[in-house]
Amino acid sequence: MEDHERKTMKDVSDYFRRLQFRKRLIGGVDEMDVLNKLENLQRLYEMVYETQKAWYEGRLKERHRHEDSG
Repeated sequence: MEDHERKTMKDVSDYFRRLQFRKRLIGGVDEMDVLNKLENLQRLYEMVYETQKAWYEGRLKERHRHEDSG
């Protein structure tokens, strides 16, 4: 997962689609694998949030410039 890429909710959906947990030898899933993947998901959501935040802030600045010039 590249931090410099713009992420969208489609990226989150794709992550879930590909998500598989490592199985344990005796039942269940590997807990550390689950925790690592949850951390990756959290970082992905943060990147999506930052992308959307920057987009909305840009729109607001554009609107204010338009209102100030009008």
